[in-house]
Amino acid sequence: MCETSRLSFCCNGAGRSGAFLALDANLELMKKTGQLDFFEYAKTLVNSRPHLIDSVEQYMFIYEVLSEVCEGNRT
Repeated sequence: MCETSRLSFCCNGAGRSGAFLALDANLELMKKTGQLDFFEYAKTLVNSRPHLIDSVEQYMFIYEVLSEVCEGNRT
């Protein structure tokens, strides 16, 4: 399997990039362990850099995407 690098950025260096990082990390965790840890990872991101996830809509987006992935894995 080929490893790839990802680059993500926003105008303020946060926001959507933080949402992408939270999704990517949780999807990798799910592949390795079969589990998600959205809350703890989001908390770590925001503690490392305030406003990395900076709106309720971004939290909702992350949760909805991870929910859809989980639903897809059950069928």
